[in-house]
Order: sequence, then structure tokens, then C-alpha cells
Amino acid sequence: MLRMKNIGLALVACSLLLTSCAKDKYKKTDSGLLYKYIKKGDGKKVEDGKILTLNMEYFNENDSLLFSTLKQPYPMPLQYNDSIFSLTPGGIEEGFSMLTKGDSVSFKVSADSLFKNTFRAPMPPDIKAGSLIRFEIGVVDVVTEEEYREMQLEAFRKEQEKAAKEAEELLKSDIEIIEKFLKENNLEAQSTESGLRYVITEEGSGPKPEKGDKVSVLYSGALLDGTAFDANQDREKPFQFVIGVGQVIPGWDEGIALLNKGSKAKIFIPSPLAYGPRQRGEVIKPNSILVFEVELLDVEKK
Repeated sequence: MLRMKNIGLALVACSLLLTSCAKDKYKKTDSGLLYKYIKKGDGKKVEDGKILTLNMEYFNENDSLLFSTLKQPYPMPLQYNDSIFSLTPGGIEEGFSMLTKGDSVSFKVSADSLFKNTFRAPMPPDIKAGSLIRFEIGVVDVVTEEEYREMQLEAFRKEQEKAAKEAEELLKSDIEIIEKFLKENNLEAQSTESGLRYVITEEGSGPKPEKGDKVSVLYSGALLDGTAFDANQDREKPFQFVIGVGQVIPGWDEGIALLNKGSKAKIFIPSPLAYGPRQRGEVIKPNSILVFEVELLDVEKK
């Protein structure tokens, strides 16, 4: 999917507004498709194999909304195929063949034909047989497959850049919050370049784990305000994982690797090194700073 500018949203919003008050009537194609141009675009026309990116809503005869792309972050892609779309004259497929970049168009199609030939699904009980379904469509662009792939890659790159920037800003904010907490609680913590803060409460004498080593850990986890969310204090069944292979959150991979076997520590993990914007259960909300009290029981060298 592509994050386009707001042209598609504006087109559909304009379409919905003008459809309700426009005085001109719908025209009809030879096959019976009803259509009305709210705004005529002057861009590229759809052709066989081209991909339409569009915003679309459709309504039943009582103007109840049945479907909308407006709540989605991207316009909907639709690849036009002459040989397939021509099989349904009078259907919404014929409407797609009429579209041009920049168009805002209203179509009315038979509900019976739409569900039988287009959706290939039983007609819902709240749709009356013989009624018309109204489509409101705004065309954002008409592109080739290659252009669409390039647009996807560009959109993905921008999303990655945005996410990285947001994570960087969040990390900076989280570190400030953790530092304030440490100061208020008279805790002297060590720091890593990633933003992790940790306090060794009992130094062990064994080896430090390295990537690929299997470790056994006792732990309890809480939010910075002390709200507990998880614990494993069973020495006979400690939590085990392999260091550095992504089996745990990044803060754990890094934090446990800082400890010698036998060490106990308190690890403060900024949210980008924990679960980031993801929610984990009822306690761990998006972008939560996590605090773990851990004991490294054993290190099995690979």
C-alpha cells in the first residue's frame, strides 16, 4: 500500500458532498451502468494491466455506509484487467474502465449483480433485492506495475525513516525519564550507548554470556511506577534463552550479556529497546519503560 497525499481523501469528500446536492442526474451507459462525474480528472487513463490507486466508499439505497477506504492509511490499489473486467457489463468493473487520474465519480450498480458477479457472495439480509448500490470513487493515480513497486519502496523507505526518527526521539525522552527516576531514588546506574541503564546489586564471579550462549535467568518485571507484570522466581525452572538471536526483547539481549554468571542486577529498559509501540497485555501499554530485577543463574557456552 502507498501513503499518498490527501488528494484521494479530498476527492471522495468532495464527491460525497456534491453527490447530495448536485442537480445533474446520473447518465447511463449502453449496458445500464449509472454514473455521474463530480470532478473530471485530466491525468492518465486506466489501461489494461495498469494499477489504480483510489479511495472508495459504497452505500446501500438508504445511504448507509457499507465500505470505506478512508479509514485506511493508504489508497486502495486495484489492477485493471480488460479480459476479466469486461465480463461484467453494467457492473462496477465497467465503471473502473472509465476512470482517469483525478476523477471523482459516483456510480450506481444493481445490488443483485454486484453480489453475484463481482463479490461472488450471498446478498446480505440488509440489502434489498432489486436495489442499487452507490459507489463514490476518487482516483489518486494510475500507474504501471513497475511504477507501483517503486512507489511502494519509496513509501516503505519514508515509513522506515519516520519510524527511526520517532524511535530516536522516544529513546531520548525515555532516557531523561529514567535518569530522573534514578536521581530521585539515589541509584547510581551504569549506561550503554543504546540507552540501557543498569545497576548491579550483586557481582557474580562466573563468565559473561556471549552471542549464542544459553542462559538461565530468574527475573521480575515491572513498569517504572512499580506496577508488576511478570516474574519467574522458580530456581528449578528458570527462564532460559539464547543470547543475541532475537528470542527476547533487545534490552534483555543486551542487559543479560553485561552480567557475569551469579550476578544480580536491576535493568532499566527504554521502550524502543522493549516493546516499542506494541501493547503487551493489560499492564504494558505502548511505549512503556520496563524495569527488570534479574539474577543470572547459569551460562552454557555454545
